[in-house]
Amino acid sequence: VDGPVSVYSDFLEVLGHEKYVMVVELAGEVINLLVVVAALVFLQVSPQGIAMIELMLLIVFHVLNVSFTVSMGWMKHYKSGILACDAMLNPTSVGIVLRTAAPLAVGYLLASCEWEILTIFASHMGPAEVAAWAILGSIYDTFEATTMSIGDAVEIRCAFHLGRNSPRLARSSSYKGILLAVIASFVITSFYFILGEDLALLFARDPTLQHILVDLMPFMGIGNVTMTFGMVCWSLVGAQGRYHLATFVSLMSSWFITMPLAAVFVYVLNLDLQSLVAALVIGYSATGTILSYIILVSDWESIAHDVSQLHLEEEDDSSLEESSV
Repeated sequence: VDGPVSVYSDFLEVLGHEKYVMVVELAGEVINLLVVVAALVFLQVSPQGIAMIELMLLIVFHVLNVSFTVSMGWMKHYKSGILACDAMLNPTSVGIVLRTAAPLAVGYLLASCEWEILTIFASHMGPAEVAAWAILGSIYDTFEATTMSIGDAVEIRCAFHLGRNSPRLARSSSYKGILLAVIASFVITSFYFILGEDLALLFARDPTLQHILVDLMPFMGIGNVTMTFGMVCWSLVGAQGRYHLATFVSLMSSWFITMPLAAVFVYVLNLDLQSLVAALVIGYSATGTILSYIILVSDWESIAHDVSQLHLEEEDDSSLEESSV
């Protein structure tokens, strides 16, 4: 169920309704939290019951979301493509989707495996380190949400200009997007450092965990900056239609820089949890450096021409299908 919900939300964002999506998702999360807390406190529902409640809430919110957007007329021009099989008969469109989705799927899968493998490394240090690593994952998810929002916005803008065969505007928006993302990462990291020990008290009551989290904060702040830079560059290389290249660079940095360093730090040098975060920071830095170089040396004129021609071919295929119906 979560797949169609996410795809529909992403589609609405591309159509320019990102503010509506933000409000709906925020309201949904708040209501979901209140219902789950009430079920646990007053009804003492089992974990299986909580899962069913969250599933039902997800379905109800998605039905209400689709009903509202359709009634507003936002889907008027896209119903046939969503509900009918016309889109599947367009080989150019299907090919673009598959070529884009394949490297993304592999990248997301291996990125998830990376964090789980690093959890295994953390378990070698002790149970406290595993708990601290899990808390660290939640904090990094918050950082990543901010990064992805900026990256998605810049990616859409860059792809829009490339589709219009405007290489100068695409290049300019990309550079400005990277600058904006880095500035935002410094601001967020500053707030993170200001909160400091209060965050450790918020996430953990155990003194040992609090001490570990406080020691990790400088590395996490640096990691936020490098992660933001790398992920925005990754989005921009993907906007050029080169997701396979962006994913390849990210995977090479992860599996040939971060993983080996983390293994050496933990199993050979017997270092603490700071070494795992340091390995992540080094991997993010390598990813951002390589991808930024790719962006700087990109032939924007040639890329814009190829992307615009691809869109024209897709439109021609769609016109042929409509004329044949």
